[in-house]
Amino acid sequence: MATTSRILELYLPTFLLKIILRMLSKIVRRVKGRRWVKKLDASNEKDEWEGYLIAENVEHSEIGKDADMIILYAHGGAFVFGDALLPLEMFIDWIKTWKLNHGVNTQILSLEYRLSPKYSFPAARDNILACYQWLVTEKNIDPSKIV
Repeated sequence: MATTSRILELYLPTFLLKIILRMLSKIVRRVKGRRWVKKLDASNEKDEWEGYLIAENVEHSEIGKDADMIILYAHGGAFVFGDALLPLEMFIDWIKTWKLNHGVNTQILSLEYRLSPKYSFPAARDNILACYQWLVTEKNIDPSKIV
């Protein structure tokens, strides 16, 4: 019985944190997401990544087009939890700051990679690498533009 209660003590906070992060992300998407966020995903099922293009006037944007810099962002959370759009306001601030202060048109691809424990290592890493490869090979983006 002690083992079960210990497992619940460890699992429940992580589970609740995931729920809270998802709820916050949905709220942020509704408030700020209309003209800044476009959902992207792998063009084949093998890679299994999803992500969001964050750019000014995103409905008229294509990834890499007119972008001086593309930030490939993999959220924190130790490959166990997290959400690609939780820092959306920060992303918008980055895009505005780079444009205003440096004249650099920036796009952000925030990656929603496969999480543990449902997927074991190296699934998350493979998603990140597959997304990078997609940018370079399928979208023909110069690797020097990707940070």
